[in-house]
Amino acid sequence: MEAMKDLIPWASGLFEGEGNIHKRDNCLRLKMCDYDIVKRFRDVFGVGTLVAIPTSNPKHKDIYEWKVYGMYNTRRILGMMLPYFGERRAYAALNRLDLIESKLWS
Repeated sequence: MEAMKDLIPWASGLFEGEGNIHKRDNCLRLKMCDYDIVKRFRDVFGVGTLVAIPTSNPKHKDIYEWKVYGMYNTRRILGMMLPYFGERRAYAALNRLDLIESKLWS
């Protein structure tokens, strides 16, 4: 199996498409219907909560959500993914990192 650090480009691309950076708090989230993919994503970074969100419609799959809170984890994970982001996601990540830095040093 690949070393987890070798999976950071893959995880970054997945996050860019399926994840989000919450503006109100220091929270990163990724939601998908594929448990194995969300678990692999969590394993790459070694932190975060993975929960199942059942659907009320039996025709739909359950959703699995990874989330991580806190300035230190958010800062570490965004810093690892930043080199692999496209322009729009990199801009959002840099804004969040700037906000975290200002809170850490104020």
